[in-house]
Amino acid sequence: MRRRLEQLLNGRFEYEVPHLLLSETEVALTLDEGQNFRGELNIGAEDGRRVKGIVTTDHQRIVLAKNQFQGTASTIEYGVDTSGLKAGDEICGNITVSSNLEERCVRVHVSIAGKTMNISGQEIHSLADFVHLASHDFGAAYRFFVKKEFARLLQKEAPEQMALYQGLSHKPVTFQHLEEFLVALGQKEPVMLSAEQPEKTVLTVDQPRKETLYLYKNTWATSAWKSRCRETFWKWKRKSSLQKIHRKRLRCGIHYPSGENRKRPPLRQNYGASGKTGASL
Repeated sequence: MRRRLEQLLNGRFEYEVPHLLLSETEVALTLDEGQNFRGELNIGAEDGRRVKGIVTTDHQRIVLAKNQFQGTASTIEYGVDTSGLKAGDEICGNITVSSNLEERCVRVHVSIAGKTMNISGQEIHSLADFVHLASHDFGAAYRFFVKKEFARLLQKEAPEQMALYQGLSHKPVTFQHLEEFLVALGQKEPVMLSAEQPEKTVLTVDQPRKETLYLYKNTWATSAWKSRCRETFWKWKRKSSLQKIHRKRLRCGIHYPSGENRKRPPLRQNYGASGKTGASL
């Protein structure tokens, strides 16, 4: 108390100034391309007294609804304009609040991310997501492959593969182009077909019979295939087909006809016996 009285007698007046309170001291945002943001900044005094002042920004993309405030509790609306910005761009600036109490700054940092693509219920954020989509829905992956959004994703994930993509994306683009792209990237193996029974022997054909030949793929893919017979007495269930499936087993029906109208196949000496006709696959 004595020290306080001596200060007053000597003309030394000290006042305790309350601090300026802000609802935010830093704003960090991640926005998609073309997505704007709108926020609020609340301003008040530590002891609840009336405060007045002005608000300014140092970045043209950070805009204010008003630049003055006054009262015990004030709200300043602000926005962030991202029009024209692309994925990877950033906005760094400050909102400065100058008042009769003190001056404070709010740092604003905005990162622009690419638009989140949702294809067949799956969000595509990376090249790995795209490969996973292709292994489950090749058609949906193809539709995304021919869009400019895929080119942006590839530019971000693997820019060294852009030359490959540009070479394979010239119209017309087919499923085969996507297949070759994935193989070249090392994301899948080339498609190889193998038969469950590479060779089949039928020694006696007394009546029409149907059998099934199973072909296996070594990996997932959508592949087009054609079938043909060198012998006229064989009848395939389908002579030409487009298999838009991802299963590793393909089913083909084979019909062996009999009777007077069937054309007699050439006799295979190593299989024929007792005058009966044999045929080998």
